[in-house]
Amino acid sequence: MDSSTTTQKRPWLRSLLAGAKPWLLFVSAILASVYVHELGHCAVAWLHGYPAIPTPAKEYILKPMPEVVRNQVSLGGVLGSVAAVVAGGFWFHRRPSTTSSALLAGAMTVPGVYTLRFVLEGRGHDGTEFQEAQAALGLSYPGHALDHIFYGLLVIAAVFWFCRTRARPTLWLVCRLLVGAVAAVAAMVWLQSVNNAVFDPLFEPKPEQNQPVTSVPRADAGRAQLGRESGVRSADSGSASPAGFRRGLNLQARNIVGHEPAPPKVLRPHRVCALPKARGNQKLANRVLIFSLFPQRA
Repeated sequence: MDSSTTTQKRPWLRSLLAGAKPWLLFVSAILASVYVHELGHCAVAWLHGYPAIPTPAKEYILKPMPEVVRNQVSLGGVLGSVAAVVAGGFWFHRRPSTTSSALLAGAMTVPGVYTLRFVLEGRGHDGTEFQEAQAALGLSYPGHALDHIFYGLLVIAAVFWFCRTRARPTLWLVCRLLVGAVAAVAAMVWLQSVNNAVFDPLFEPKPEQNQPVTSVPRADAGRAQLGRESGVRSADSGSASPAGFRRGLNLQARNIVGHEPAPPKVLRPHRVCALPKARGNQKLANRVLIFSLFPQRA
């Protein structure tokens, strides 16, 4: 007995499968859009020659990289999420159906989660990914440009879906949208938790267990850094002299204060002259010394 005969004899099973198909496509689209996001990160790292491994919910960069490359890697993930939403919208525009609607809704999950985090926590993405991507775009690092971009992208996709389907805002539609939003957030949380539990022990760098990790207070670390820099300046000048140490202090003070410190004032000599040699004229030398110690008053 094949499956078609079973579904014909059991109409409830056919209706159940027909109702579950959009939800399965919806979850599959969520997984695919998140993986496209991670592929965007790794693609930029690969182009720069750095090894990277994309997993379903996280990218693992296996080699340290400079700040400029790290900013571009963060931007690659953002572009991947935007590309997923644009591709889902284009497919839904070409072939509007239940399948394409579920795919578009799954692609909209990532911008929706970013918007929810932005409303609740003030930042759409955890860590500094959005800040680094904004720096790669030449925008303000601590700003919220990408948060507003993803919020606008979510609103545009939602308005496009309503206009294309011409759906009426009934209570049944509102309930389905709420259930879909809750399911999307739950799927994202579950995916992130499972992914970290499986792949973090494999690809996360482990700290060395033989060497104890010591924490240096910030003030002590600053003083140690100050001493090292002053020693380097003195060594470069030829000897570890007090003058070299003062030059190191001035340089560090410039970094702390933020401007070049003024040079010390040199006092003008008052009735000071070079003494003659003792062997040449001892009496004249003693006389000059006495007049220097007891200046005449007008």
